[in-house]
Amino acid sequence: MKKPKPETVMATYRVPKASAGKLLKLFRSYRRTLVRLGLVTKTKPLILRGEEKGGPVFYEIFDWVSGAAVEAAHRAPDVLADWDAIGRLCRPRGGKPAMAFPHVTRIQP
Repeated sequence: MKKPKPETVMATYRVPKASAGKLLKLFRSYRRTLVRLGLVTKTKPLILRGEEKGGPVFYEIFDWVSGAAVEAAHRAPDVLADWDAIGRLCRPRGGKPAMAFPHVTRIQP
């Protein structure tokens, strides 16, 4: 049987400056939830912070264990609760959405 292929996502979160610390705390608890449920790989997520006019923007790059794990996350009450808490902190800014979740492919240089 073929091993499922991980799905890499590069999430973007735009928050007001006052919410940056709260978002970082949520990242930690959210990660624990995803690991506990077996939805993400053991590869540590890469979390980056940038600045845009109007406030900070955070980028989170991580790997779901498979496409099926992404679907399972959308049905998991604990994950949905974490997503809701994160979503309440985020705000659209400069014509860009509050959050975005493009799936990407890792390329080795």
